[in-house]
Amino acid sequence: MFIRQLRFDLKKNVCSVNFALAVAVTLALAMSGNFTVDAGQDRPAYNFVQLLMHTDKTLWQTSHYYCDAYMFLRGFRSEWQAIFLPAVMGLACVPQLCDEINSGNHRFITSRCGKRTYILSKFAAAALTAALIIFTAYFVFLIVCITIFPAPSEYLCVLGNDKHSDYIRAELSFADFPANAFFHSGSRLLLAFSRTLTASLFAVIPCLLSMTLAALTLNKFVSLSLPVMLYFALSHIAEDIVNKSFAAQKSVPLILFFEAPVRFADVERWFERDLEIPLWAMYLYVLAVTALLYLAFSKAIRKRVLC
Repeated sequence: MFIRQLRFDLKKNVCSVNFALAVAVTLALAMSGNFTVDAGQDRPAYNFVQLLMHTDKTLWQTSHYYCDAYMFLRGFRSEWQAIFLPAVMGLACVPQLCDEINSGNHRFITSRCGKRTYILSKFAAAALTAALIIFTAYFVFLIVCITIFPAPSEYLCVLGNDKHSDYIRAELSFADFPANAFFHSGSRLLLAFSRTLTASLFAVIPCLLSMTLAALTLNKFVSLSLPVMLYFALSHIAEDIVNKSFAAQKSVPLILFFEAPVRFADVERWFERDLEIPLWAMYLYVLAVTALLYLAFSKAIRKRVLC
């Protein structure tokens, strides 16, 4: 019964116009960041479209960071991408939940599948929908990057035997990424999959937060906007504390983890190194927060709606 209900809820989310809109917005935000390597006075900070319009291979061949893999990774660095995660990820499932409950249609569904199945299915479908939004948008972005930008092999074939060449070889081995290091692989596809998977985990949390607020308020606008304000405020507080710690030459504070743009961009690369905490603790955090949000979501629906 649960699998059938999950497929039903997931189909409603994924086959909606809001899902396509969420994917389009995610892709647009991914392209909105700075894609210019070493941007400065002589090199404007171009977004993805501007970079394609104003530059060509003449510039791209000057740095290995213009290879397709590193250009793909830059798609996770947009500040607004991370800040707007709760609204964008919740776009395909929060309105569905609010409209269903406010119209009373949930009564017909719960009479068929039961309250517990209904709650668990809505929660799981929201998590899967958020992950699918991230994977769909970044799959398209990956194809675009591979099609346009040079492959790492084009940079490797012209390297010498000096220290700088050895540094570039190390960079293009992608050994700095846990998945590639674990499998001793320089695969760009493994890099893209592992990076997107981690990003999707940190996109699921704000989506579930918006769903929990939807269960509490039954207002889709409030549920989508409040978490964005929370992410914006928390990120700025974290950034201020981190900057002060750096200025005082202190160790990196734990609150860096809660700076949304930094966390979404490449958390798995710096978490263990900068915070000196085992990487498994990061994934345990995701699991713990998801469990807490499920308890809150379940309680809110049972008390406010399904009594």
